[in-house]
Amino acid sequence: MYGRESQPPAGPPRMLAEIASRVRRIGRKLRAPFRRDRPPPQSQPPVRYGAYLGDHRYLATTAYGQWMYLDTRDITLTPHVILRGLWEPVVTEVILSHLRPGMRVVEVGSNQGWYTLLMARQVGPTGRVTSFEANKDLVRLVRDSASINGYLYQVALHAVAVGDTSGDATFYVRERYLGNSSLGQIDRPFLDYLHDDQREVTVPKVSLDEFLQGDDCRIDFLKVDAEGAEPLIVRGMERLLRENDRIVIVMEYSPIQMRTAGSDPEGFVTFLHGLGFHVHRIEDTGGLTRMTADDLRSDAHFDILLTRSELGVPDSESRAP
Repeated sequence: MYGRESQPPAGPPRMLAEIASRVRRIGRKLRAPFRRDRPPPQSQPPVRYGAYLGDHRYLATTAYGQWMYLDTRDITLTPHVILRGLWEPVVTEVILSHLRPGMRVVEVGSNQGWYTLLMARQVGPTGRVTSFEANKDLVRLVRDSASINGYLYQVALHAVAVGDTSGDATFYVRERYLGNSSLGQIDRPFLDYLHDDQREVTVPKVSLDEFLQGDDCRIDFLKVDAEGAEPLIVRGMERLLRENDRIVIVMEYSPIQMRTAGSDPEGFVTFLHGLGFHVHRIEDTGGLTRMTADDLRSDAHFDILLTRSELGVPDSESRAP
């Protein structure tokens, strides 16, 4: 099992190392749409229209032909969707490849709704996407995007944070890196480096074991992007994970952010293995690499795919240098 860490404040060398690691992580996410020279989806229209609507709102057309409301103050996802209609294409393809009509999906950390919309389309009107986002301003964007795309029936949006317990929580909303808002407070040197700021808000917080009831307890696919709160979220849905033995999970794995949010990454890995999950790293090429507990002890950041079935993918020791 894992628990909250109790560590002394980081000294200057450690703080600088953590800042450098976080900057590399952000750079990786921002460069991701340009890493693969692949043809756009077949559903991409010949011309993508967009319009600024005022009040920091932009209505864009994605490469998948969906309409999406965006917050123009954001400098991560928003520029890529406006200019290229894409965001994190490698992870997007992996997620879409595991979804089928009629599936039940849970998403924690919807941000501005890129994955929410795509997953809703993929599972269709007989499926269901239950999405959680602590930033109520972003929930409004996602709800409006779901509405104009005709997905309101199959998308349930909840303006709450998710963790291992229910109650109130302090949530730190970023001003320019909206998708990096989190339950963990960010160091001032890191914010200054990015010319960013954060504000504290109190939000309701739920555990999924307590919140999801009845038919919502069936989960075929789980998507989590919670800026370090992933261990707390998973710990708060242990019952659901045991009941859904075929569940597939895609989430971010960032040990530094997990520690900032008060969790132990190594204990988290032990917990996942104890539930019978195999951990696969999603490579920049779109391939998968099976990861051992030793592979996950570094502070590297990447996206992972969790399954209880063997996928027949190479392990980390067999990767080409």
